[in-house]
Amino acid sequence: MSIARRYEAARVLLPGGRIGIANWAESRHNDIETVEAALIGPSKTVDEDYRCEGGLERLLVNAGITVIASGLTPVNWRVPRR
Repeated sequence: MSIARRYEAARVLLPGGRIGIANWAESRHNDIETVEAALIGPSKTVDEDYRCEGGLERLLVNAGITVIASGLTPVNWRVPRR
């Protein structure tokens, strides 16, 4: 999330308003990394700061947005049987 986008979110948010943001977690908490590695090979990229725990929250707070809740939501991937 670029700094300009964070400031824009803060600018258009009404007092007391709320925004919701969903983000992929860092690789060790992210099953999609396993799926992608199986399909195209392991990723050579490093996790961006905003993907690591607390990173997105820090970015939002630095833009003047009060974070009222955050955390990881486990999602179990299942392949349907044929």
